[in-house]
Amino acid sequence: MLANNGARLQTTTTSQSLRFTHRPLDNGSVESICMNCLLTISRTWGNFKLTAEELNEIEAAHVCEPKRRPAEPKNSD
Repeated sequence: MLANNGARLQTTTTSQSLRFTHRPLDNGSVESICMNCLLTISRTWGNFKLTAEELNEIEAAHVCEPKRRPAEPKNSD
């Protein structure tokens, strides 16, 4: 994966990494996004970068919330 400045970002190949995409942003931060529920579970930038082990731990701890169904309309009778 290439960052916006052309530098190559280290990618992981663990089973967790298949559930998440890592997106570099213009400001130098990198987001980790769950591909099931689309929640951004991690964003790092500057001096607050995670190691691969820390990111794997965060991704492994993520549990998607169950899909919420819209509320049924109430009968006005």
